[in-house]
Amino acid sequence: MPLNQRFGRSLVLALAVFAAAPAVALEIRNLEITREGDRYRVNFDVLVPVPVARAQALLRDYRQWPHLSDTMKESRLLETLADGRQHVRIVFHSCVLLFCKDIRQTKELDIRQDGDIRAVMLPAQSDFTYGWEHWQIRPANAMTRIQYQAEFAPAFALPPVIGPWILKARLRQKLILTAERLEVLQVEQTERPSPRPAD
Repeated sequence: MPLNQRFGRSLVLALAVFAAAPAVALEIRNLEITREGDRYRVNFDVLVPVPVARAQALLRDYRQWPHLSDTMKESRLLETLADGRQHVRIVFHSCVLLFCKDIRQTKELDIRQDGDIRAVMLPAQSDFTYGWEHWQIRPANAMTRIQYQAEFAPAFALPPVIGPWILKARLRQKLILTAERLEVLQVEQTERPSPRPAD
């Protein structure tokens, strides 16, 4: 095949891949991860181009969580308490250097009437000795502002010195990916055709 034809085919393929990739227009306002002793503290503030009702619906539904993560293997409901709080078990597969592990979290999920999501880690069923999360999901003009705060203490050992640094880097990557996938999932589910009514 002549060189110009090969170049042309390569260019068409590259453009097709580029066109198929989602355009993510989120705006990160703050992303801070700090460590004190064995505890990590997270503050994440982001604007995503997703309607607030849709963002709340996706983040509140534990069945959607694996679509928002590249490492989550499992997300399932264990029980629903009389007051509506849920016990949800999630399992991540994560690696720090050569250290790979399935990490268990069982959390008590409390979905508030204002749309906030609060969760408390249940250490007896988790690989964490302590932890909590708070999601605030608010409208911001045509976008949604998500403010996420969390604090946790792993019960598993990390490689000395560099382990905590890599863990923080992975957390940063996961938070950004979750925000990006929130937009992608919204677009995919919006564009998905409705099922045809039965004849």
